[in-house]
Amino acid sequence: MLRSVFLCVAVSVLVLPGGTANAQAFCGTEVCGPGQSCLNLHCVEKGSFACGTSVCRPGESCLNLRCVTKGSASCGTDVCKPGEICLNLRCVPGGSTACGSVICKPGDTCASGRCIPKGSSLCGGNVCRPGESCASGRCIPQGGTLCGTSICSSGESCLNLRCVTKGSTACGTNICKPGETCASGRCIPHGGTLCGTSICGSGESCLNLRCVTKGSTACGTDVCKPGETCQNLRCITKGSTAPPPAPPPVAPPPGGNLARGKPASASGAYTSNVASRGNDGDPATIWNGGTHQACWKVDLQGVQAVQRIVVSSQQFGAGGNKTVFQVSSSVDGASWTPVGPSYTAQGDKTFTIPANGARMRHVRYCTIAGSTQWATLGELQVY
Repeated sequence: MLRSVFLCVAVSVLVLPGGTANAQAFCGTEVCGPGQSCLNLHCVEKGSFACGTSVCRPGESCLNLRCVTKGSASCGTDVCKPGEICLNLRCVPGGSTACGSVICKPGDTCASGRCIPKGSSLCGGNVCRPGESCASGRCIPQGGTLCGTSICSSGESCLNLRCVTKGSTACGTNICKPGETCASGRCIPHGGTLCGTSICGSGESCLNLRCVTKGSTACGTDVCKPGETCQNLRCITKGSTAPPPAPPPVAPPPGGNLARGKPASASGAYTSNVASRGNDGDPATIWNGGTHQACWKVDLQGVQAVQRIVVSSQQFGAGGNKTVFQVSSSVDGASWTPVGPSYTAQGDKTFTIPANGARMRHVRYCTIAGSTQWATLGELQVY
């Protein structure tokens, strides 16, 4: 049995003071005011409409029985908002693109199933940025080159698997920089020369395996500088005369004492104690200088390589007297070199002074400051 259901809507008119009428409508148990309408027994905003069990407001639309913003679109079970697009049944920002199972954002491109920045390129497992190029699976800067495991910049070149300044050259296992040249596996400055184990500069030359000022000359084992000349195997100032070379050492006489009986002289002598008594082979005879500070010397009559000098002192007077002396040697009788330190003698005593093969022709014995008796010498022997 069919039943008819009638919905009675009572409209009441409310008269406001001043005579203005305000219409009201009943909607089920609700009373809808001005600007509202009745929908599904509910007062709703005018312009609203039903969408399944929902009520869509003005400015909305009904999609998949859901109220959504106007301009939205269906995407599988989802609804994409304005500005979004549907890709792989997913709502994504507009401008996105599908890349296999992934979605690339706006500004990305798809390469081999990977999203990479626009202008980039795929290089093996790497992504090269704009301005880079791909070499053997590696990204290198524009203008760069791959050099073994290194990357050379645009101002470099690859040499012996090393990145070097452009213009460099290989030199054995070394690399010569621009402005250098290669000589026997070594890098030398431009204009330089190799001299034994040394490197001579542009203002030098190589002489006897030594770097010397240009214009120098060899002189035996020595090198004379510009402005010098070589005489008797010695370098002297041009215009000067070199002294004659020293004579070779004279072989010692039998018996070994080079000083015995050789010409002796002294700065002075007291009575009969003359210079010859200082090297006559008898320590009991003495030379006496007649003063506290005096010198005695002997000429060996040839340059000798001397190993030691033996001095026998003679003491006289009170027991507290002492003699302080120094022995010196000379090749020419003009320039003297001390042989060992100074010595102090108190009482009769013998001193052995090492000479270590020093070359000499003249030997001098001098008493010096600190002596408290006159200069005396029992015997001076040279070996």
